[in-house]
Amino acid sequence: MIKKWLQLESIDTTNWHLARPSKIGGSLSDSTIPIRKAMATLTLLTSWTIWKEWNTRIFQLKSAH
Repeated sequence: MIKKWLQLESIDTTNWHLARPSKIGGSLSDSTIPIRKAMATLTLLTSWTIWKEWNTRIFQLKSAH
C-alpha cells in the first residue's frame, strides 16, 4: 500500500528478511547506496508521519475523520 502511494512498485520486497540492525548497514555494497538512501528516507518519512498523527490525536484531541 505504501509502495503504491509513493509510486515505488518497482522495488521488490519478496526476498527481504528480518535482520538485526547491526547487520543491515553492512550487508549492502557500494552499488546499492542509492537504494539504501531511498529506503532510509522512506523509513524516516513513514515513521515521522505516524508520529505526527499520533501527537495530533493525543495532544490536540483530533481524529482522522
